[in-house]
Amino acid sequence: MSAARSLTALRAIAVTAALPLLLTACGYGSEAKKEEPKAAGATAEDAKKLSASEVRIGYFPNLTHATALVGLQEGLIAKELGATQIKPQTF
Repeated sequence: MSAARSLTALRAIAVTAALPLLLTACGYGSEAKKEEPKAAGATAEDAKKLSASEVRIGYFPNLTHATALVGLQEGLIAKELGATQIKPQTF
């Protein structure tokens, strides 16, 4: 078998292996539920409190602390903490 023929076969195998991954990434049928973002310091009404009554989150209000910015703005942190109060502090 020549080098050109083996390279063509290797490319065909790579494309065949990558195709299912690309199709899976499309995410057909997945629908995210749209939830209203909660204000910082808000708690879920029927949620269970953690062992602490409040959690203090300190962060810089810039791109390096995007996890805190998005988590607080979208209410993701409040959702995970349940009825525990969140006290955000920017530096």
